[in-house]
Amino acid sequence: MKNNFLNEEPELNITPLVDVMLVLIVILMLVIPNLKYDESINLPNGSKTNVSKAKKEDIFVSITNNEIVLNKKKYSYISFFDNFALIKNQLDKEKIVYIAGDKDISYDKLMQVLTTFSKAGFVKISLQTK
Repeated sequence: MKNNFLNEEPELNITPLVDVMLVLIVILMLVIPNLKYDESINLPNGSKTNVSKAKKEDIFVSITNNEIVLNKKKYSYISFFDNFALIKNQLDKEKIVYIAGDKDISYDKLMQVLTTFSKAGFVKISLQTK
């Protein structure tokens, strides 16, 4: 008489593995859309408190649709980023950067300039308002 237990092949039960993977996929699907990217820039408060006056040696940037003015030197919007890469080491990173954007420019253009200064190592960036 032969024993049937010795001739049976083992079976793998993958149901718990599939259940765990489906739970992980659902968790990732819920978490990933809620992740946000935050730019770490010190933005000014919107209150009417006395703010320190700008000094002549600070960095002033004004943005319009077609040009960017950096310390009274005009650049076209397209050429500014290449020129800034060349002159960023000449600027003092401890100075305050004042950015004034025209009300008609797109938010995207303002953010590109703001991010350019942030990535260059400037930590004191202020957006000018009326």
